[in-house]
Amino acid sequence: MLKITLLEEYIMKTKAGLMTLSLLCAAGVAMAQENRQPEAHSASEPVAAQEQLQVQERVEARKAVRRQGADMRRCLELKDSRAIIRCAEPGRKP
Repeated sequence: MLKITLLEEYIMKTKAGLMTLSLLCAAGVAMAQENRQPEAHSASEPVAAQEQLQVQERVEARKAVRRQGADMRRCLELKDSRAIIRCAEPGRKP
């Protein structure tokens, strides 16, 4: 008889968990649909302009990260430290 009560308890907890999960999912869907309400054209234009500005800022940030000077990896093939330094010096930009 003890095994039956444990099994019943497990089933009840599982049912309660599934009901709670389904309610949370339904609430999430309702909140997502609420945010997707169609807006007027005039309200969406500033949003599109903001998105375009953000894209431009990202592109400019990537351009700013570029390395200065020439590619110096070819200098690393030299065997002597002084030769590596001599090879790399002309390619550097302040």
